Formats: sequence, C-alpha cells, structure tokens
Amino acid sequence: MNWHTIDRLWVHYSQGRFGFSVIKKIYEEVDKDYTKLAQRVGWYNGEKWINYNQINFTTYAPVGHLPITWLVPKTFWMYWLARFACAGWRMLLERAADCDICSSSRDDNFS
Repeated sequence: MNWHTIDRLWVHYSQGRFGFSVIKKIYEEVDKDYTKLAQRVGWYNGEKWINYNQINFTTYAPVGHLPITWLVPKTFWMYWLARFACAGWRMLLERAADCDICSSSRDDNFS
C-alpha cells in the first residue's frame, strides 16, 4: 500500500476530516508553522502537547487531528525523539508536494 492510498482511505472514511493531505493543507494555511498547525489540529494547546489519552479518535476531533504519530515525552530521551518527530512531520509535509498527495484527481473508490 502506498502513501496515496493510505491518505485516500483516511480522507474517504473520515468524510474529508482526516488524512495526510488534510494536514498538509492546514500546514500551508498556517504558513508552514508547525506549532500553529499543532494548535489548530488539537495536538498542542499553547502550553503543552496532548497525551495519548487526550487523542480524539472520533469524528468530533478537530479537522486534521488524525493521523497522529507522536506521544508526549515522559523521559529526557523521549523528549529528544519527539523533537525529531516534529522535524520528521515537517519533512513529510514538505515532501507531500513532490508526491502530489493533494491532487484533486482522486479516482479510487473505497466504498
């Protein structure tokens, strides 16, 4: 399964609320500011990052809330790993344009 397919499945089954392309669109709307992205999608509240038990796995979650791939660090080493995860998300979102993940030509039918 490739990234396009995974993204299309997220977008399709969430009625357009979740997916890599949804997150990428928001990332561009906030001028590629990762902290603003995190605040807008509900990963960060301005003071702290959410914990795993605060992730909203429902359709009432903020648009772009899922998929989420990081957890709040509990130790010093986890903190450094989280710092790399943040950078990883930035690189992933930047590369999404190269993969044309936000293409409007979605001809797969997942129903």
